[in-house]
Amino acid sequence: MNKSRPVVYFLYATIIVAFFLWLIFNISILLVHFLALSNISFIYLNFIPALIGAIAIILGLSTATPLLKDSMVTLRRLLRFDNLSNPLLLKLSLLAPGTYHHSINVSNLGQSAAKAVGADSLLVRVAAYYHDIGKLDNPEFYIENQSESEKNQGYSSAKQAAKIIVGHVKNGILLAKKNNLSEEICDLVAQHHGTTLVNYFFELAKSQDSKSLREDFRYPGPKPATKEAGILMISDCVEAAVRSVKDVPLANLADIVNNIILEKVEEQQLDNSGLSEKELKKIRESLIETLGVIYHRRAVNTQTTNK
Repeated sequence: MNKSRPVVYFLYATIIVAFFLWLIFNISILLVHFLALSNISFIYLNFIPALIGAIAIILGLSTATPLLKDSMVTLRRLLRFDNLSNPLLLKLSLLAPGTYHHSINVSNLGQSAAKAVGADSLLVRVAAYYHDIGKLDNPEFYIENQSESEKNQGYSSAKQAAKIIVGHVKNGILLAKKNNLSEEICDLVAQHHGTTLVNYFFELAKSQDSKSLREDFRYPGPKPATKEAGILMISDCVEAAVRSVKDVPLANLADIVNNIILEKVEEQQLDNSGLSEKELKKIRESLIETLGVIYHRRAVNTQTTNK
C-alpha cells in the first residue's frame, strides 16, 4: 500500500471540509447582512479571512486530535496500573514485603520530585510500584526481605550474589511484559539501575580475588533516557540508602541525598536523562523534604509504640 495516499486523502478532506465551513460561514454573514440591509461589499471583505480561519481550525483540530488521543490512551493505561490492589503488587506485598514497602516509599519520593521539575509524576509513581518486581523470582535473597539473622546469607560467592542482584532487572522486564504493563513502565523498569556497579559485592570479590572483572558486577543498562527514569533511579538509591541506616538523624538526610546525586552525575548515569543542574537541585530539595516527612512520621510512630 502506498504510504503517501493517506496524506493526500487527508489534504483533500481538509480542503473540502474547510471549503464547506467557509461557505456556510459566509452564507450566514450574507443572510445576516441582507436582513439588516447592510452594504453587500462589506460581506466580500470577510471571504478570504473566513476561508483562512476555517482552514486553520481544521488543520489545528486534525493535528491536535491524534496527540490528544495518544495522551488519553497513555493516561488510561497508567491509571489502570495505579492501583495497589493489582494482583502483581499484592503478590509482591505477600512474598517480598520489604521490597513492597521500599517501592511505596520510592513512589512517594519520585512523585514529589517529578512534580518539582514538571516531569510526569504519574508515570514515576506507577513505575516505582513495579520497578523491583523482578525480585519476586528470589525474594528472600534481598536484604530488605531478610531478618537480622538472615542478612549476608544465601550466596556462595560475591560473583553469584551480584549475578542474582543484577538479574532482577531482566526478570522485572519479563514479568512486566508478561503482565501487560505499559511500554513506559517497562522502560523505567529496565533503566532504573542504568549501568551502575554492584559496588559492595565487587569490593568483596576484589578482596578475595584481585583479578575480578568490574563488568561482571555491573547492571546491563540502558542508562536513564528520560527525566522520569532519572528521577526513579535517584529516588530508588536514596530510599535504599536511608533505609539501610538505622535511626538516621534528619540533619544527615541532606548529605545522603547530595552524595547519591553527585555519584550518579560523576558516573554519567544521568547524561541521557535530560535533567539539568537546576532540575537536579530541585529534585534534591524535594527528596530532602519528603524524607523529612517520612522520617518524622516514623519517629512519632516509634515514640507512640514505646509508651
